Amino acid sequence: MSTFTPEMILEAARLFHWAEMFDFAEYLTGKRERVRTIENALPILVKKGQLKCLKHKNKYVYAVTPDKTRHKGNIAHGLSCTEALLRHKATSNAEFVPESYFRMNGFKVVPEWAAILSQTITSFEYSTEDNFRRQKEMNKKLVGYKKSLHFFAEHFEREPIVLFVFDAPEYAIVNFLKRKSGLKSFYFTDHKSFFDVDKTNQRTAPIYIWGGDLKKYPLVES
Repeated sequence: MSTFTPEMILEAARLFHWAEMFDFAEYLTGKRERVRTIENALPILVKKGQLKCLKHKNKYVYAVTPDKTRHKGNIAHGLSCTEALLRHKATSNAEFVPESYFRMNGFKVVPEWAAILSQTITSFEYSTEDNFRRQKEMNKKLVGYKKSLHFFAEHFEREPIVLFVFDAPEYAIVNFLKRKSGLKSFYFTDHKSFFDVDKTNQRTAPIYIWGGDLKKYPLVES
């Protein structure tokens, strides 16, 4: 039987937004299966006040406490961010940086999480269908990242890459990007393409629209 300490579970929770028990198991074992030590530890951590627990679509989901951003209204968004992180973890040896790190260190833009590889740091952004329709908000976020790229490069000593996953049709994403410039450090894809691809091909599948020419490629440093 695999044994995982409470601190190992909390470390994963700090990376996640919201997560169910199988997400913790996948992060720690690479498999979506029941792990007794994780299953037993989660309610204990909730009782101690280190995790919060809510019921979402007949499943219990967990998030670190205290954290005012982890409220009930964004559980679906949070679960998508967690699944995206697990998909990247399945095909890379990246070191992951939680959202809280960027908040605590004064970054002007705050990704959902970031993945550090030997040459790059990829900042991940997930936008819901509703958020994507708010074009002013999306423009503001793109401008914020463009202004912050040098800060990411200096802080992490790696080439910064920004990956946006939009819950929107691919044609709508391309039309949105046609009016933009200066996006050579950016990749974009739609929700369906990102979450439907086999995890083993997550980084190598040519599903990412590069901001440089609006053609699709794998992610760099795959």
